[in-house]
Amino acid sequence: MGDYRQHLTGKSQAPFHGQLSPWARLLDRLAYRFGILFLVSAGNITQSFPVPDFDTRLAFEDASPALRAQGVVRAIGAIVADRRLLSPSESVNGLTIGGRNLDWVSQADRASARVNVNPFTDLDTANASSALGPGFANSVKPDILMPAAREHLRVIGSGGGVIVSPAGAARGAGLKVAAPPRPGMEGAEAYTNGTSAATALASRTAHRIHDALEAAYGQEFLQLAGTHRAVVIKALMVHHARWPEEAAALVKRLLGPSGRGQASRQKDNIRRFFGYGVFDADDAVACASDRATFWCVGNLGRERVVDVVVPIPAAMGGQARPHAISATLAWFTPVLPGR
Repeated sequence: MGDYRQHLTGKSQAPFHGQLSPWARLLDRLAYRFGILFLVSAGNITQSFPVPDFDTRLAFEDASPALRAQGVVRAIGAIVADRRLLSPSESVNGLTIGGRNLDWVSQADRASARVNVNPFTDLDTANASSALGPGFANSVKPDILMPAAREHLRVIGSGGGVIVSPAGAARGAGLKVAAPPRPGMEGAEAYTNGTSAATALASRTAHRIHDALEAAYGQEFLQLAGTHRAVVIKALMVHHARWPEEAAALVKRLLGPSGRGQASRQKDNIRRFFGYGVFDADDAVACASDRATFWCVGNLGRERVVDVVVPIPAAMGGQARPHAISATLAWFTPVLPGR
């Protein structure tokens, strides 16, 4: 019986440099052979970096949220080559999870993070430390962004430009998690952030999707081959992802490239940060009253094609209002030696 979810963390000593690592090849082989959907964190790039738009710490702190966000995005765009995915997150069959600048910290607790600076106060985007794509053969990576806390930046150099470093998780900027028990405290709690935390949330969402499919289809779903179930979940994990409009427009404007005929390269830069986009777990699990989700699975041999006939819902017929259809194709591929 194939499992459908495993959660792995990228190796900080092994950044992706264009060729699949042995570790990623192993994950792809196991996924295809045994029907396992591996969820891999994109990795956290915690090295400091300069933000040339601001001369001093005071200027960085006092800047408007919009100008501060612009400065940080422009700074990261200048060093994208040093912020590659961490292996094995280039896995082709797995899902790579990046860190989204989102948490559920109250305003009262947020005040405790004032010693550090929130670079994206009003922007729904990737965390500054979240590793960037693309993946193998310029594929879209990370696949999706999941909440990884509102990561703050610590100013470690000021004067003639500031140098910042991603700050650690804390009560004012972190995701609350269970912690090892301490003497006198069995239910201990702590705070975390980063792409591993995001991947844990993605893993939980994969479980919820599996449970929802089981509840809706029963044995019809459970009797599918493990590989088919894993691929259905892989598709549904990405199907509802969308680029955050404001953040995508900012990346396009700042990093370009500008000019006619550059649309594909502009989209490549946006995908480098967001993959297919941010992801609402509840939206993926529950179907809205005005939406239908159709899925099918199967095997496709080499040099083969198949027609999938999708029925048009009767509710869409004869209605003079906008309709939309979106399709997501997901697959597991075998691993070929030497490629």
